[in-house]
Amino acid sequence: MSHFRMHSISRPLCLLGISLASLLFSAQSLTGQGHRRTQPWDPELVNRVAQLAVQEHGRIKPLYTAASFLMLRVHQSRSMRVPDSPRYGAIADEKLSPMTWAMDCLFYPEQAHEYPVFTIQNDETLTAIGLQHEGKRKRDRYSYEDLRPALKQLEQLYQQYHRIDQKDQSDVQRQVVDLWRNVFEYGQFTSTLAFARKRFAANGRLAELFPGKDEIRFSDVMSRGAEVRGLLAAADPDAHPEEDGLHQVQHGLNEIFGTGRFVRLFPMPGLGQEEWLDVPEVVMQIQTPKGSPPAQVLHQLQLIEGAVAAIHEQGVFDQAVGMWCDANAKQAEARNEYSKVSLEVSYHQGDYFYKSLLFFGGSFLVVLFSWLRPRNRFMPKLLWLGSSIGLGILVWGIVVRCILRSRPPVSTLYETILFITAVVVIVCLLMEWMNKRRVGMSMAVILGFGGMLLAPAYETLDGEDTMPNLVAVLDTNFWLSTHVTTVTMGYAAGLLAGFLAHFYIIGRMLGIRGGSYANYRNLGRMIYGVICFGLLFSVLGTILGGVWANDSWGRFWGWDPKENGALMICLWNIIILHARMGGLVRDLGVALLAVIGNAVVAFSWWHVNLLGVGLHSYGFTAGIFWSLIVFYSIEGLLVLGTLAWNQAMQAKGGSART
Repeated sequence: MSHFRMHSISRPLCLLGISLASLLFSAQSLTGQGHRRTQPWDPELVNRVAQLAVQEHGRIKPLYTAASFLMLRVHQSRSMRVPDSPRYGAIADEKLSPMTWAMDCLFYPEQAHEYPVFTIQNDETLTAIGLQHEGKRKRDRYSYEDLRPALKQLEQLYQQYHRIDQKDQSDVQRQVVDLWRNVFEYGQFTSTLAFARKRFAANGRLAELFPGKDEIRFSDVMSRGAEVRGLLAAADPDAHPEEDGLHQVQHGLNEIFGTGRFVRLFPMPGLGQEEWLDVPEVVMQIQTPKGSPPAQVLHQLQLIEGAVAAIHEQGVFDQAVGMWCDANAKQAEARNEYSKVSLEVSYHQGDYFYKSLLFFGGSFLVVLFSWLRPRNRFMPKLLWLGSSIGLGILVWGIVVRCILRSRPPVSTLYETILFITAVVVIVCLLMEWMNKRRVGMSMAVILGFGGMLLAPAYETLDGEDTMPNLVAVLDTNFWLSTHVTTVTMGYAAGLLAGFLAHFYIIGRMLGIRGGSYANYRNLGRMIYGVICFGLLFSVLGTILGGVWANDSWGRFWGWDPKENGALMICLWNIIILHARMGGLVRDLGVALLAVIGNAVVAFSWWHVNLLGVGLHSYGFTAGIFWSLIVFYSIEGLLVLGTLAWNQAMQAKGGSART
């Protein structure tokens, strides 16, 4: 029998260190047989498990958050259904939330393998990994059992494709890489509690360590880690594996070491140890001088094993899981890391931004009806009510995020969407309050609805936790509250001016309100005022960015793409204002330049992140390039169409002039 040595279970430095097929094979061998849930989960139990504290990517968060974003990455949605089959009893066709799905993955992994959870975007990806796709749509969902025959081919392709720079990957290559990572993370998650199902025969020399026991658990082995390590080092290599408990321990520990890396479940005692332990790191404790993990970790191991053993005894199971959750909370509280877990769960369950979307969406429908019935006096009041409630919910969601993160409102690309949406809606409502011409109200509703559609679309595309630990250069509240916030307000103003310009141009071209000079003159002043507002915050934000760069990198300006993008916005706003002051353009010309400014803002906000160069290249998001190209094309066509229309009007002796 080969000796159990540190190198045999040494932690891989990256995902490539573990074979996908061997991972899932090992996890399957640890799951047990015949476990199937046929009754709905107790809602109170689900809520307790949702508040289980875990550490993922260095951040302490509730299990709800980790499971929610895993489901979003893998399934492209935060809900799914149990297959409609008699084998599932009362839960057939049940709609699963992130937590009910997560609990199935943890406690009934064999059943979870049958759920169609993996979203595959097209049949070219299936063909690449060697799967048949008869009877399936081009974009469809597959279970792990469906994908099992293709795991080897999937891993081989991943080994080839992941080395290609993300910017240079084809759609199929990117989808193969994403699918491999999704299956890998899913396998790690479903195997999180695999250690709790493992049993070892307490025979031979193990009987001396565990007298009176016929079999032992993982926690038993870890509680006597130093002694077990000594026995493994002196084990008889000729012992018959089936009869030798030490062989089972060695094989079992190596199996367990390949599982449960998705989240870290076990906080270390005291405040000095920043990182929690995941299951493989618990296994590695056998190599430490003490040979065993801390008593608090052993206690959690025993509680988890007790819960898994009682899976078919509802009352005992619920009590055991509750004891585990209580111990987890107590240990996290001792490290001052549990205070915001419940608030984060309520934030996700509150789904504030979806509710805001509903109010803005309803108000958008009212706007459409109000354009058909412009003299109706009830519609404006309804719009004020709907947009104000939608804005209030949006702002409250942003405030809760600030409390959870102890940071200002803007630190990630996702948060820029929320913040910019809130800013433009507030400015539009202020404009409506001042001039009462319904233009500001209409723009508030349209842009609020658009922003609340963009936020979940980006969240689904990115698929990552939207409250991550920040990269070092961003990890400062002072500069987040000054440079990032002000420059984002400049983005908001640039976009608002551009969309007001859309309203101006399309209205004049279609002759809405008879092309009234007074109405459009007033709208032109709005565009001008917003551009001035945008220039102020863009210049201030850019200067503060230079001060930040000098503090962080030792130089005020380095012609970084993100810096250049911010400068482009400032210069473009200055060009517009000088052209207007010099009489080179009038209201229509300002509107056209503001539309081009939309593209400039989009380039600075999103496109420079796709370049993958410079000190600001930490915001890369795959999959948005073609969306940007479509946006640029629409803006370009509007500009060209307006110039053609203006030329035609002048040829006819009309009054349209730029």
